[in-house]
Amino acid sequence: MFTGQNCRKNMEGRRRIRPEFGIEIWVLGGVIILCMAAICLRLWFVQVRLADYYRSKIKGASQVTVRLPAVRGEIRDRNGVPLVTNRVTYDVDFYFPDLVSGYRQQYGDVPRKEFLQKDSSGMLHNRREPDIVQIVNQTVIPRLKQFGLAEPYNTERLETQFRNQQLVPFVYRQDLDFLTFSEFAERDVEFPGLQVPTFDEALALAKKDGIGIYVHCKQAAPEELVAAIDRHEMGEHVLFFADNESDPHLLPEIARLRPTWKTMPEAFNPAHVRELMEALRPTIIAFDNRDFNDATIAAARQAKVGIFVDRLANDPTAWQNAIDRGATGIQTDYPDELAAFLRSHGYHR
Repeated sequence: MFTGQNCRKNMEGRRRIRPEFGIEIWVLGGVIILCMAAICLRLWFVQVRLADYYRSKIKGASQVTVRLPAVRGEIRDRNGVPLVTNRVTYDVDFYFPDLVSGYRQQYGDVPRKEFLQKDSSGMLHNRREPDIVQIVNQTVIPRLKQFGLAEPYNTERLETQFRNQQLVPFVYRQDLDFLTFSEFAERDVEFPGLQVPTFDEALALAKKDGIGIYVHCKQAAPEELVAAIDRHEMGEHVLFFADNESDPHLLPEIARLRPTWKTMPEAFNPAHVRELMEALRPTIIAFDNRDFNDATIAAARQAKVGIFVDRLANDPTAWQNAIDRGATGIQTDYPDELAAFLRSHGYHR
């Protein structure tokens, strides 16, 4: 029979049963506590002890914005025969937002013009927009005329593209030859909206496409050059040249800052080559018509360094002569023609 007294005895028996924790539970709990303590200690160390260090890193951080073109690869048929290949072209583009904001910063109010535009119902309305033709003619074109780089352009096409596609760059000059493009880059018209690649943009594009860069330094600050190249991790893919007469300290300073980077000083004469090998220990030495003679070439060969020679004209005979005399690199104003010559003679793939 079930009675209240029996129920009370059963309840008292249950209360006397206590759970027992095995050693595994205690070990697991200890490990969890130790892990939490380690995390808290690490957080304190990073946020308190290292606060000044990370604060200085934030102050010294830099951000670089570059425009990178979308490079299209080759198109081949099923037999591997190229149908479409890439060709290097040089363009100069106008970036509308930069042009308008640059004008506003320089002159204040932006000139505007009225035009008629249809709405969704077909009704015509007067609209106002920045006068992009006046902005270009007042700011960019005079500067280009000063350097002899200005060309006529289609003002109607400029207005139409500005009105309908402001974020699409307007192609001002297309398919420039290398020398003309170099003049744009060297002159630097210094006005927003006229896009000539900056050093950062050139480095970013070169890194993206696996291209080596030849840097001809002219009164450049070594620290700024090194910082820009470090930002893009291109140190092992850059070759530096500087005129020893105009800036004799630039290449030694770059070699001091980054000993493993490649520098290419000018040869001048056999004695200077020997001095360079003691001071800079370059792997390549530059030559031009002044010092590309048998004695200086022999000094470079004895030092076991590469010979990089200027042969700027489109002259295959001069290129072949330079190669026969020991040149391992040729600089020219006609890179496409030189590349074709080297491939046709089996010097380059």
